[in-house]
Amino acid sequence: MKNPDLTMVGKLVDALFSDIASSGLVTPVCLVGSRYLFSKGLKYEGMAFLTITLPQCSKFLEKSLELGTILHGETPPYMGKRCYYDRRPALLHSLWAQLFNEQGQLSVGASDVEAVFLLRQAFNLFKKLDGDCDTEYVDAEISAYLRIENELPHSHPETWDSVNPMWSRRTGHPLWGASPTPCLEQGELFTVEPRVSYPWSRFDQMCRRMSADLGELDAWNIRPKHGPGAVSERGHVIKHDFRVWPQKLEAHFPRDWHGRHDLSNYGDYDETEPASRMVAVPKTQKGPRLIAAEPSAHQWIQGGIQRWFEDRVRGTFLGDSIDFRRQEYSKALALEASFHNRAATVDLSAASDRVSTRLVEYVFQGNITLLNALHACRTRSILIPKSLGSGSLNDRTLLLRKFAPMGSACTFPVQTIIFTMIAHFAVAICTDDWDMSKDAFKRRAAGIRVFGDDIIVPNDSYQTLVDLLHECGLLVNQGKSFSRGMFREACGMDAYRGSDVTPGYIRKLYEPTNPEALASVVECSNNLHKVGMWHLAAELLKTVGTMTLNKLIVAGNAIGSVSVLTFMKGLAPWIKTRVSPTLHRLEAFGVGITAKVSRIEGTGEASLNQFFTDTPAIPLNEDGMPSRSDRLSYLSPKAWEHGQASNARVLVKRAWVHTYHVAREDNSERLLTLRV
Repeated sequence: MKNPDLTMVGKLVDALFSDIASSGLVTPVCLVGSRYLFSKGLKYEGMAFLTITLPQCSKFLEKSLELGTILHGETPPYMGKRCYYDRRPALLHSLWAQLFNEQGQLSVGASDVEAVFLLRQAFNLFKKLDGDCDTEYVDAEISAYLRIENELPHSHPETWDSVNPMWSRRTGHPLWGASPTPCLEQGELFTVEPRVSYPWSRFDQMCRRMSADLGELDAWNIRPKHGPGAVSERGHVIKHDFRVWPQKLEAHFPRDWHGRHDLSNYGDYDETEPASRMVAVPKTQKGPRLIAAEPSAHQWIQGGIQRWFEDRVRGTFLGDSIDFRRQEYSKALALEASFHNRAATVDLSAASDRVSTRLVEYVFQGNITLLNALHACRTRSILIPKSLGSGSLNDRTLLLRKFAPMGSACTFPVQTIIFTMIAHFAVAICTDDWDMSKDAFKRRAAGIRVFGDDIIVPNDSYQTLVDLLHECGLLVNQGKSFSRGMFREACGMDAYRGSDVTPGYIRKLYEPTNPEALASVVECSNNLHKVGMWHLAAELLKTVGTMTLNKLIVAGNAIGSVSVLTFMKGLAPWIKTRVSPTLHRLEAFGVGITAKVSRIEGTGEASLNQFFTDTPAIPLNEDGMPSRSDRLSYLSPKAWEHGQASNARVLVKRAWVHTYHVAREDNSERLLTLRV
């Protein structure tokens, strides 16, 4: 995205202040000084003021809410106290006054929830704005990646770095064994000084019980799949045409069974193991997210193991704490915890980059078939292209000590299970409950919920969990972890005193040449409209332009990919509708976004392999079930096309859009048809 027009950004900020004034908590006169500070920040810092500086102010607010007092010491820019006798920040002082007294102590009032929401909305509005990071931020992320990698211990000899691993019984500390003392390994000195002596033998027993419940992994019956991401091979690569199948993958997942359709192994292929390729994907302007594009053969088998985890975890005690596909349970628990203050939310910093091979081996050592499968599909090295960041003279290849970076389909389920087991261990330590029965695990699981690196545990176990994670080489993000006060954050849910205070984020600003920006702007406007930021929602829609805006569908519920949300029931009366002559359903005429995709065909063998293994994905609604229209489209012959998508072009055009979801709002499609 190009640098945004600061004039347009200024109008959005004016609309934000109009919404704050309309809340009734403050008067417009009280906001004059804060609006001046915003203008000053934009003048001297540019967009970095909105995307980097203000989000730091939000973290300052959240920690102050947790501690019950405005933080002392170093404060973010623009968060200095108003005067010598009033410790509340000058920026948006009137909102801070709804929460804290002049001495900086938290005071509960009738309007404090709305004040927290408005402050966080002002601080985080542009936090996730999509755009290219400055080179210095990319370089900083790569340096942090390399630093974390060097801090991890090497794999145990003859295990993860070997083609044929020799697994051994691991006891004592998960990383350092029976005697965690300074040790010399492969020329590097690692010093471990545990602060507390934990009963690691109990943790070992817990992990073995978990491994037994998962059962053996039958490599012959997994259902491989490809992910949506790119692969590490350069050029036009057909994912189902496996020209490279490493030797260690062949040992447990033979190519003639998993990579062919006819139980034959004809054709030449390369048995050498390729490296994954580092890719920087947009996250925030403070820094990108570094992920790995996996080799196609590894990605294929990793997807099958991911499916195996999803199937098996559901039937074990882990299923009471883990759902790999739904974050709603974590969101609901965080919302509840912000009210009764009995649970803590924990967030980890660079979680996937700190999960070492030693930790994975320790947790899953009771299931050799699973360890063999994870070893076989793990990519042991990553290529850092010279074009990434400020660049270097040559590409660099790094032998990984971590289990797997982001980008591997196994990373998410493996780290989720590991963090869940550590949480069980923390709860058992705090309650002195070492019962290993299934009922005991289910009892402990009632207060534990994990989704990726978002962990929720009972408050009493918070500090023990933090210490255990540290012992296992992980790092808790203290700025996003909360155990005191009435603020909680997990899986995109920001909650305060039992209310949702999640702000709306502007992710893209409208660009006529970028069709995807239209959908993003309309979606963001709808989200802001739902939470009462009506001036801001309207101003954001104005950036689209009158001609395009007049063509958008206006309805009481989302229709298609682009529709403006309103509080009226059904469709706006000026929207043109019809009953489809072929599908016999109500449709509205408006702007839609379609993708024109060209497909690259592989060899005949690749197309057959794709035909027998690919299953069209059915999108699910909020209830976890496919809608009627989605089920019908799934049965259509167009739901499956062979070949690999390439050169997708996103187009904006007017079309007839199904109004099924609006019809559900009135409980009668026939009634809605007659009314129109």
